[in-house]
Formats: sequence, C-alpha cells, structure tokens
Amino acid sequence: MDNTHLIEALEQEVSRFSLKELQQGFSTLMERYREEKQREAILGKEHSFILNPVQRAAYLAYRFPATLAVAEEVLQKIEHIFQPTSFVDLGAGPGTLSLAAAIRCPELKQVTWIEKDREWLPITKNLQSTVGGDWNYCAEDFTLGNFPSADWIGSSYALSELPLEKQHTVVEAAWNCATQGVVFIEPGTRYGFNAILNARKQLIDRGAPIAAPCPHQAPCPLAELGDWCHFAKRVERSKIHKLVKRGELGYEDEKYSYLVVSKIPFSPYVARLVHPTEKHGGHIRLSLCTAQGLIRPTYSKKDGDLYKHLRKLEWGDCINRLDMQ
Repeated sequence: MDNTHLIEALEQEVSRFSLKELQQGFSTLMERYREEKQREAILGKEHSFILNPVQRAAYLAYRFPATLAVAEEVLQKIEHIFQPTSFVDLGAGPGTLSLAAAIRCPELKQVTWIEKDREWLPITKNLQSTVGGDWNYCAEDFTLGNFPSADWIGSSYALSELPLEKQHTVVEAAWNCATQGVVFIEPGTRYGFNAILNARKQLIDRGAPIAAPCPHQAPCPLAELGDWCHFAKRVERSKIHKLVKRGELGYEDEKYSYLVVSKIPFSPYVARLVHPTEKHGGHIRLSLCTAQGLIRPTYSKKDGDLYKHLRKLEWGDCINRLDMQ
C-alpha cells in the first residue's frame, strides 16, 4: 500500500489555515522546543505540548512527512519479522507509527492508539480512514503502562520526552504486553539516542534479544567511543512543507535512532553499516558495528563481486553471513 491518499488527507488538514498562520505556528513550536527549561516545564504539565489547532496543523506540515518516512523505513528494515495483525501505538499523537504500520502491513487489522491529547482524535480518524482497519482510541497517559496485549507495541518520537523513570515503566510494560516484539524510534540526536540506549540495556538485562539495528547483544561500541548510533532518511519536501519551514532545498535529511526487540526467532546479521561509506577511486572503507566492536575494513576492486555489492550498501544497511564470505 502506498501513502498517496494519506498525504492528500494530510494536505487537506493543513489547508484549513493560511500560510501566515502555519508559519507562525511553526515558529512558536520551534522556539519552545529549543528552550530546554521552558520545554521541560511544558512537558511536566497535564496539557499537551501542542496547544491549539494552528500548531497542530503546523506540526503536520513540517514534522509529519519526515517522521512518517522514518517510521516506514524502520518497519521496512524489519519486514521479515514485523507482520502484525494487532499493534499498539504509545503516545501516538497523529498516529504516525500506526499509519506507517498500516501502510507496510496489509494484514494489520487492529490498532490501539494511546494518546491523552484528545484534540488529535478527529485528525487521526481522518488520516486513518485512508488506510483502513479497526482503530481503538484510548485517551490515557501512556506513561502509566496500562497497555492491552498486541502482536507489536511501539512508540515514535515519544520515549525521549519522558523522565528516565517513566521511560523504564513504558519499556517494561511494552515488552510484557507484546506477544511478538517492540519498536522504539527517536530523533537521531544524542538526547534521542540516550533513550534508545537506556531501553536497549534495560531489555538486554531482561534477556530480550535485540533484532535491530544492533547485530549483537554486546555494549554499544559507538557509545563507548562517545559517539551515538543514528541513521538518516532523505525526505522530499512538498510545496507547503517548504513554505512553512521557509526552506530552499527540495528535500531534507531526517536523522533518527531506533531499537527493535523481537520475541520471534530471527537470523542475526554479521554487521550493520553505522556511518556512510567512504568511497574512493578503486576502494571503499566501511564503518561496521559487529559483535567484535566497531571495525573499519577496506575493500577494493580486487574483491570482485563482494566489492561491487558492498559499494551499493547505504548507511544503515545490514551485511549477512553470505555477503561476508
């Protein structure tokens, strides 16, 4: 299923406001995100961070396309195990992760959308009508950890906004209630990755098998080097997207971190490409996360078909055993 009708519904929601209103809503949200003290104060209150219909529309215009594209990419990477018939979306907002799951998985029949901000409900219902399925709305604070059982449970750009104690509560409850696995997606920043890293350690301590992006259960080699694991998805900007953000480029690169932990048996990968490939005349150098740590092998034309294959790999791709022979 493609997302054409979903994007059309999105543009319809956004078109209810003038460009000036959307740009002002965008500016207000960005200012509040950047002011950490004010951001913490807002997140500690009972009301939503997004306060009015204009700000919701601005969020849809400038953030939804990128976060949807990231969610689709993550789910595509795990399509060999992510085939749910039921899904729970935590701190769902406009239902971005649920919508991506519906697009990627035609067999998905039932979605529970947990979001305490009731103002998202009519918007999400409109967007959801483009993908079908049976969606249940739960107007509850997902940090309480009261989740129904489902094949998969996940959150997108929500975990890192919580205090560490509540992150632990959410991760524990999600793992307990999922019958097949959990998926968490966060911004590709140090702040977002810290939430992913904490969840990873918590679940490994529970004996849970990490399915992606890590090809092992060992400590993160990037974190040990003071770096952070993240990837990037190039997103084409729509006309309204460019106007609201006052952007000149026709695209943007959305950076993200993620974690997938599966209760379904899977074949582990040998390595994952954790930085863009360094390409030179006649040879390439890869940055690979492996069970032995971070390695940086070099391959040249002398390696024949293996070189041709590895040269095509993109940042975030996996290498399996057959490829490494």
